[in-house]
Amino acid sequence: MSNLNRLLLGLVVCLLCVTGITESGLANEQKEKQGQLEIVGVPAQAVAGTYYTKTDVFYADVQDIEGAFVRITYDDLVIIGRVVEWRRKDNYLKVTVDASLEQKDMNIIADQIEYFTEEERLLAEGNLQVTTEDATVYADRMVHLEKEEKTDFFANVAVHITDGKLFGDHFVIYSAEDRMEFIGSFRGEFDR
Repeated sequence: MSNLNRLLLGLVVCLLCVTGITESGLANEQKEKQGQLEIVGVPAQAVAGTYYTKTDVFYADVQDIEGAFVRITYDDLVIIGRVVEWRRKDNYLKVTVDASLEQKDMNIIADQIEYFTEEERLLAEGNLQVTTEDATVYADRMVHLEKEEKTDFFANVAVHITDGKLFGDHFVIYSAEDRMEFIGSFRGEFDR
């Protein structure tokens, strides 16, 4: 098999994996998230990504191509960035450089976003800005647990709400309960 055929086969396998096609019999036993991978704005001759068949790792880096980006969609979750590492066997996705995430009730901008698909756990850090219906939160890092509908923010937390701002080191949002918790010392500034 020629190198070109191997590359094409690897890319097809990678795309099948990303779109959530499962091994025989597993689809009926458990519902898996459906996903799509798109690499946008890359010229026809430019290498946009690489798939390593032995390790089952997909890697894309389009940060040097103006206007290019990678978009990964899982059901209602859209993650965009310019550098992507996806390790299928580990159910792990890492997006850096202009990383963002959009979901029905939360938008995230960060230097790095990591998503553990099986656990439905999301980590984000660096220049973090999270916008929800009720607040905009800035922090050094966050951990979001989808099943629990819980988001923890850590270090240099600033919460901007309609009539004020709160500052501290640990803040938690419980989405299902429409509740926020402030852990440890906090200070606030409120409009009159």
